[in-house]
Amino acid sequence: MIRSSLGSLVRKAPMVPVLIIILVVFSIISRGFLSVFSIQSILLDASVLTVAALGGMLVFLVSGIDLSVGATVAGASVTAAIVGQLTHNPGLSLGSALLIGGVIGAINGALIGFAKFVPFIVTLAMLLVVTALAYLAAAAYSGQGATAGSVPMLDSILAFGQGVTFGLPNLFPTVIVAVIVIALVLYFTRFGRQIRLVGQNEDAARFNGLNVPLIKFFVYTLAGVLSGIAGCLLGMRLGAGNPAGGDSLLLQVITAVIIGGTTLLGGHGGAIRTLFGALVIVALTQGLSTIGFQFWDQNIVLGFVILLGTQIGRLWGTSSRTA
Repeated sequence: MIRSSLGSLVRKAPMVPVLIIILVVFSIISRGFLSVFSIQSILLDASVLTVAALGGMLVFLVSGIDLSVGATVAGASVTAAIVGQLTHNPGLSLGSALLIGGVIGAINGALIGFAKFVPFIVTLAMLLVVTALAYLAAAAYSGQGATAGSVPMLDSILAFGQGVTFGLPNLFPTVIVAVIVIALVLYFTRFGRQIRLVGQNEDAARFNGLNVPLIKFFVYTLAGVLSGIAGCLLGMRLGAGNPAGGDSLLLQVITAVIIGGTTLLGGHGGAIRTLFGALVIVALTQGLSTIGFQFWDQNIVLGFVILLGTQIGRLWGTSSRTA
């Protein structure tokens, strides 16, 4: 029974063994790698990446791509910070981030789903526009002219976001809830089945009476909302809304989704897989940093991780693709 359960876990989350190996290896190389502070730091960084990657995973499921995810996360963090400073209302601050993320996602979804624009072109254009607007908004609020500065988050939000409960960062339960909700939607709802069918065969989906443009619209909108949530988490993590905060996030999101076992061709993937893909990326990045690797060295390693992780996902993840 135990062996069967472990096999089922590996099939649903093929990065689990990889994560264990990374933790063991770096704990041997660097004595402080598995300290409480280090684990909390991994969970904090994984919180932002996982929520953003969940949106990327949903877009991949419908054979799409979202290059604007990093810009949306950064823009949402700036929005939350500015609205919070202007209103001193935590609810409006966080709600504004979700709203701006949803609006960006809805624009992407409308252009891709209804207007039939190419996802790569639409989201690349959105990346440039949102990045520029985030810098302009931060610069205008901070009064630094053409120089964009960070905008501090509300103290009440930071007190929660940077706090720890029972040894776990307060942000991490948000990730668990998001993973569970997305997994339930994909596995148990009609909408989840429709998403997978559109990704597997768009013509067959139309033949079965599905409104493919509308499904794509909702998927991109939901991905935008998830990016808005990730923006809130990023602002809490950094202590401020920063227009440059999502610069490295796009490649990390794509990497986490791919090594998590979501296929580029669409139709197959899952939330649990994506969570462990994100944990692998963050643990590996922090482990390499502790032993002195620079970011260019880390990118080389991550390139090999993408290649190996994709193959591991194919070997171990063929029998359970929706968790």
